[in-house]
Amino acid sequence: MKRRKALRGRSSRRRSFEDELDAITPALSARSRGVCEICGAGVAIVRHHRLRRSQGGLNDLSNLLHLCRDCHDTVHGYPALSYDRGWLLRRPPRAATFVVGP
Repeated sequence: MKRRKALRGRSSRRRSFEDELDAITPALSARSRGVCEICGAGVAIVRHHRLRRSQGGLNDLSNLLHLCRDCHDTVHGYPALSYDRGWLLRRPPRAATFVVGP
């Protein structure tokens, strides 16, 4: 039987992002005191990015919420409500680019 190649691990960019998130988690936990920052009742276990990572969201406290699983599901299940309440943020519009002719 031939050996298959081992699957590649996480990319260095992904690893760096996760290391950064792990480094800020103690500050996030201290801010939330282990309680969901939306409902105030559930145990906070999810680190939620208000501005999605795919839209340039960073791992800083101003962009993170510590949520229970139910509230995190609500945030992503009801995006209109979440944008209205500030649990999700929209990416700021890009500056207009103008092409000046010769």
